[in-house]
Amino acid sequence: MLFSLLLLAHLLTDFTLQTIKMAQLKTKSRLITAAHASIFGLLSFVFLLPYLSRFIGGCILLLTILHYLVDRARAYIIERFRCNNLLLFLMDQGVHLGFIGLIAFFQEPLLPYIDKRLMAYLVGYLLVTHPSIIFIYYAAKDLLPHSNHSSLILDNRRKYLTIVERGVCLSLFLLPGHFYLFVPVLTTIRVLLERDLLYKFNVGTGNLIAAAIGLYLRLFLNEV
Repeated sequence: MLFSLLLLAHLLTDFTLQTIKMAQLKTKSRLITAAHASIFGLLSFVFLLPYLSRFIGGCILLLTILHYLVDRARAYIIERFRCNNLLLFLMDQGVHLGFIGLIAFFQEPLLPYIDKRLMAYLVGYLLVTHPSIIFIYYAAKDLLPHSNHSSLILDNRRKYLTIVERGVCLSLFLLPGHFYLFVPVLTTIRVLLERDLLYKFNVGTGNLIAAAIGLYLRLFLNEV
């Protein structure tokens, strides 16, 4: 439960509540980075309030400081080496999640105050929103360098349309029965209807992410 709550705080901080402007300013301003890391600390504090102790409080403080340091390290790499690609994004997220996992590993299991199924749904649906957008953006930046990949995050109409599509794909996997079989059919139709190669990539990759998360949750929820 500790890992799930900290993961939720991280996803909200790094994606849902982080504006494009803040993401840009983080690479240039230590103050903005500190404010961003503080949001993670605040959300973690709120989510872990029922379990609050000296150890938990110390873990939140430590993770907040580490969040700041990791983001500053990423900003340094971007500025020093002019490198801001998918690999750096994945490494950044991997380090963040690694620290969260390490903290959770040393904490004894906590009695959940949120149903595990509900938590799984929250994380799953959250992952197919802004985290998926950013992943696809960096993937397109590397694989389709001559495309207008910035439109993936700047074109709000199409951005939120694809979020809805991924949400539908995920829901089809979570519904009882075999509704998930519609996902490859609907995805194929959508990709064929798209004229722009970038958005073919966007729809195909996004729905594949949603399907992978849906399959994992479908298997996970059967075990809960």
